[in-house]
Amino acid sequence: MRSVFWIARRELASYFVSPLAYLILAVFTFVIGLSFSLNLISFANECLIYGSNPYALQQLNVNEQVVRPLFGGFVPVFFLILLPALTMRLLPEERRQGTSELILTSPVTSSQIVVGKYLGVLVVFAAMLALSLGLVFVLTFVSQPDLRIVGGLYLGVFLLGASFLAVGLCLSSFTDNQVLAYVLSVGALLVLWFMSAMEKNVGGIGERAAGFFKNLSVIEHFPDFSKGILDTHHVVYYLSMIFFSLFLAQRVVDSHRWR
Repeated sequence: MRSVFWIARRELASYFVSPLAYLILAVFTFVIGLSFSLNLISFANECLIYGSNPYALQQLNVNEQVVRPLFGGFVPVFFLILLPALTMRLLPEERRQGTSELILTSPVTSSQIVVGKYLGVLVVFAAMLALSLGLVFVLTFVSQPDLRIVGGLYLGVFLLGASFLAVGLCLSSFTDNQVLAYVLSVGALLVLWFMSAMEKNVGGIGERAAGFFKNLSVIEHFPDFSKGILDTHHVVYYLSMIFFSLFLAQRVVDSHRWR
């Protein structure tokens, strides 16, 4: 475990000595803050408009109009673009700097290299989400959000993002080109995202095949989290995707070691 933490710490340091991590954190914080502000202003305006109508006022819900559209709709789409930018450099950068041979010949296993790098980028991602907690803090001052739903959304967003990072790390292991790693990651995530559309739009594939495609879709397992429902089936899906992606990356790194 000491080797894993050493690699994770080295990876984490490499993010913060370059402008990449600061840029991604700034972009994420600005965009999510802007989207949150617009949703909150729209909700406040509706409260003012219907303030004299108690029935209409009861229909307004801060979870439905501010929290869920942000974390259940906008943020997952934003992750599709942003998170591959974090993972595209993980293994190609080592080869560009000529340090991959040093790591591959050091007394650490391929699994330790992959898990260490994954933990490093996962900490950067956790820092992104931690910054957004300020929005929840503001919301509790101006309204009364259902914290059970907020907690479910954060768990779902974390698992979704963690699985995106694992897929991105896996695909970065196949190439020396960071741009190609980014494009491959976005493409693969889009395919996984639209598996549910394939299930709905492609006729004649059979009920069992349709169910298979639906279960593979990365977004089909997310909505229950936005309702505050913790279903172990969805948690197992995301953990399985992370495990399989890291396992595949480990096998690719292993193949480089034996060349």
